[in-house]
Amino acid sequence: DNVKKKIILMHFSQKPSKFNYHFTTWTLPRFRQHLVDYKVVDSISIEKVRQILDEAGARLKRSKRWQYSPDKDFDKKNKE
Repeated sequence: DNVKKKIILMHFSQKPSKFNYHFTTWTLPRFRQHLVDYKVVDSISIEKVRQILDEAGARLKRSKRWQYSPDKDFDKKNKE
């Protein structure tokens, strides 16, 4: 129903850190689990979450990952 969809979108508009999660962006599986854990819904499929977000024009942000080498000479070796 529309009330549940509004609540879902309200949760989605918040950063995961607001709910004390250690990650910075939502993924569909994480967000689905969040909705169940916070008892917004008893259960919901990832596809249904995707449809609700898509209908509202909400978009997931791509996660950016950076890896750093502990090797102090990494930059020098990488250029060779």
